[in-house]
Amino acid sequence: MHTGTMTAALATNPELCVAQNAANLFRAHAAFVASFLFRLGLEPSEIEDAVQEVFLIAHRQGGYHPATDDLPFEEVEARQIVQRILDQMDPERRAVLILFELEGEPCDSIAAALGVEVGTVYSRLHRARQEFQRACERLDARRSRPVLIRGDTA
Repeated sequence: MHTGTMTAALATNPELCVAQNAANLFRAHAAFVASFLFRLGLEPSEIEDAVQEVFLIAHRQGGYHPATDDLPFEEVEARQIVQRILDQMDPERRAVLILFELEGEPCDSIAAALGVEVGTVYSRLHRARQEFQRACERLDARRSRPVLIRGDTA
């Protein structure tokens, strides 16, 4: 699959992205986990199931995020907010926004990968930027409201 096409597929389907990341994580670390479990004394016949259980538990508890584990809290929080906004967007507009703004793909490549006209990409990008901006403004408005404690008057 062409890199642009794969990126487009991942951008339009977050579940595919999560599955791809989980598969890569498993391939990269399953042998280490298996050898560690063996050294801990598990029977060889139990290791395969135990390795799968380790990764299942890691996934259920939020997984491992190597790109964010060494970042300051504020940056991790900002990335989570951006992801929540993106998750709420229309998938077609979200895909174009991610490919253009985050992946740096040119509009003609995005059009080819998604099988649409370049004008459609420009239109989706414009609407996606507006939608993203409105979501940020709503978030700012909620954060700037004063928090009242029972008994206080504003």
